[in-house]
Amino acid sequence: MGTLYLIRHGLPAFEGEKRCIGATDLPLSEEGREQMRRVRERLQHANIRRIYVSPMARTRESAQIISGGYIPVTEVPELQEIHMGCWENLTFSEIRERYPEDYEARGKNFADFKPEGGETFRECRRRAYLAYRRILTEADGNIAIVAHAGLNRALISLLEDRSLSEVMEIPQAYGSVYHWNIGPRLGAVITAAGCSSRMGSLKPLLPLGGESLLERECRTLFRAGARQITIVTGREAECIEEQLAGPGITFVHNAEYKTTGMLTSACMGFRATSSYLDGVYFLPADAPLFSLYTLRREAKEFSWADADLFRPVYQGEPGHPLLIRTSFFPVIYNYQGECGLRGICETYSDRLHEIPVPDPGIVLDADVPEDYERLVAYDRSENVPSRERCLELMEWRKLPEHLQAHCLAVADLAVQMASEYNRAGGHLDTALVEAGGLLHDLEKQQPFHAAAAADLLCQLGFAAVADTVRYHEHLPEKKTKEIDEAAIVYLADKFFLGTELCTLKARYEQRLAKYTGDREAEAAIRRKQETAEKMLQIYRDFLVKGAAEDRRKNPREETEKRSSENAKMEE
Repeated sequence: MGTLYLIRHGLPAFEGEKRCIGATDLPLSEEGREQMRRVRERLQHANIRRIYVSPMARTRESAQIISGGYIPVTEVPELQEIHMGCWENLTFSEIRERYPEDYEARGKNFADFKPEGGETFRECRRRAYLAYRRILTEADGNIAIVAHAGLNRALISLLEDRSLSEVMEIPQAYGSVYHWNIGPRLGAVITAAGCSSRMGSLKPLLPLGGESLLERECRTLFRAGARQITIVTGREAECIEEQLAGPGITFVHNAEYKTTGMLTSACMGFRATSSYLDGVYFLPADAPLFSLYTLRREAKEFSWADADLFRPVYQGEPGHPLLIRTSFFPVIYNYQGECGLRGICETYSDRLHEIPVPDPGIVLDADVPEDYERLVAYDRSENVPSRERCLELMEWRKLPEHLQAHCLAVADLAVQMASEYNRAGGHLDTALVEAGGLLHDLEKQQPFHAAAAADLLCQLGFAAVADTVRYHEHLPEKKTKEIDEAAIVYLADKFFLGTELCTLKARYEQRLAKYTGDREAEAAIRRKQETAEKMLQIYRDFLVKGAAEDRRKNPREETEKRSSENAKMEE
């Protein structure tokens, strides 16, 4: 087991007004040094084995203070802060004055905006991903990364599968510390040594959502904390190595791939894994749609269950990846039975631990072209789960009937509101709105249920839905300027007490009655009511504007009907 501590450096020594320093190299200020001394005190019992650091002065100095000379410090070039190009070392008021159009463009497309001579957040995240892979390959025990706000946000968004458009919602104060459990020391073996005879083209490199099947598998495995991935190749090994080569990935070639089976390739991969690993995920190259949740659930069970084989199951059907203790490898090497690893699981069923997961991706592969088409279709559809899939997740989380009824009611109203908004000229995704409404209380029985549900949905691969769920209780200031899918779910939820429709006034009066005499709570409730009323007014104003535009184009359109339906919402 191990923990990764992700730390932002202390306050740099700015001259005058705060600036956009990005790749500009500045030392720490005295306040920044004091911040790092507090971090050192906070982490003094964390048993950190090594600190990985950006090569910039402010991070190197921060790392040295935390280390105190007792913890080794390693520089990783890819941890450098995002480069802001022509914006470097300008104050934010100077940026707005000199580059007003670019400043506005960045706000509209945060992920892909690139200042002249700089880089995008997407490029920064790709760099952070490579650094993370390199670090995990050699990490042992608890480790720390000392880096920058932009780089840290990019890495957090990757590990939590959060949208880059929401990356600035991730707090990054000077001296802030994020931490993740990186679990037991796990690696992975992927067999890509088949002939692909039924598929025709080289199966491991078939495209899936902008990457190959193999790349998708490796990306998900690394995000789950895999320290090392071994790929066993066969046909066109050079092509696979050329595309997949990088930190944390090794290759083993099965020269006899035409005459040997998957178990032979698997054993070659197992023998090539590092001896320090506790366990290895095993999977073929054509089964890439397992979720981050499934891997983390397997790793969690691996940490406590008395078993050697851990297999995920979806609705009674076993799938991939199979997680195997390295201490069990000799049993696999000596197996003389049939059906490969499936036969081993049956033969040693007393050492098998099956784990039910809400992840249909574990049972999908691409044996033949029709299977591959299903993979591609599933991958596209899973960006936003269907109503059926949402109901399945509600059942899986064992939501009480009254909560399920509430979620159904909120979803129906949210879809109605979004449809009305679109008829007035909006462009909301009603499928996303419905999914957000259905799943907004998925973790209602947990503390901080909105954040817990968003985290779970991210792990399941539903990042867009997670963003609508994350804000259904409270909208941050930046999301109170206009209506989007999250705002619709937020508003729809406010119009219900359980399954009963209510006005905003009635909802918040009930809350106030519950906390009568508690001035702090009453003030907080009134602030929330003001936000809800503000968002409702923005929504109504848009409908009125759309109705006026309709009247201008066609006076006999059904604008009166829209106004009537809008008024009903207040009743």
